[in-house]
Amino acid sequence: MQRKSMLGLKREALGACRRRKHDMKPFEDGRRSAISYCRKCSGWIQVIPNPYANEIDIGGPACAVDCEQTVKVRKDSVPNRKKNLPKYRVSFSYGNAGIIMDFPSRDANTAKKKVLREYKGAIIRGVRKMGR
Repeated sequence: MQRKSMLGLKREALGACRRRKHDMKPFEDGRRSAISYCRKCSGWIQVIPNPYANEIDIGGPACAVDCEQTVKVRKDSVPNRKKNLPKYRVSFSYGNAGIIMDFPSRDANTAKKKVLREYKGAIIRGVRKMGR
């Protein structure tokens, strides 16, 4: 088995951490190993260039688990950046109920589309622009 250098192991370890979205601090060198911690979640990774029979050369939660502080944001959860969208009051029938709701949107057609997307089979009775 070919032994790897400390520098080669550090590069390989940082690549594994980068794929898991960790932001790693510089390595702290010890006698037999080097260790690095994530700046965001304090996950760690350790490299040992000459491991014993029951050790591994690269290990730790930072190379095995995604960073806890990395948040995946869905498109529909991002707040609307346009603050002052006009509101449209849409009245519609859904089943046996008559419903009136206000929707902030750019125009009346977009407000209608929002209603039809949320309430499949709704019948639009009217749309009216409200004051800002």
